[in-house]
Amino acid sequence: MSRAGLLFLRETFMNNPNIPFTQLLALYNMKAADRGWRRLKSSGTLGYHLTVMGLYKYNTRHIVPHEKKGCGFIKASTKQQEEIATKFEVTTRTVRSALKYETNSPSAKIIRAYALNHGGKLYEVKLVENPYEKVVIL
Repeated sequence: MSRAGLLFLRETFMNNPNIPFTQLLALYNMKAADRGWRRLKSSGTLGYHLTVMGLYKYNTRHIVPHEKKGCGFIKASTKQQEEIATKFEVTTRTVRSALKYETNSPSAKIIRAYALNHGGKLYEVKLVENPYEKVVIL
């Protein structure tokens, strides 16, 4: 990696320390194509260089879960889930994870939007008070 590439990486990471490494890799490779630098194949290489520069420590950033995780889901029939899996060339498990908001990747967002636009129903789970809290003695 060239010195100019390292400086670009440092500056970009310092401006946004929570940027996902995959997004940082795409930004770096676009700049590398313009400047004639060697392009990188792995976001792990970025993590390595940031660690060497003292800007990043391995396993210190945690993925923020989707705000609906555990609070909602999209209901789609098994047939619909299989159609979505075929359409997007993923497994039905991937579709189920997306519909339950267990994943929040770009493909999961697309799967959820597609499901809602093709007959899926969005349900929200909310906390209700216990209706049996008050005991009546007969």
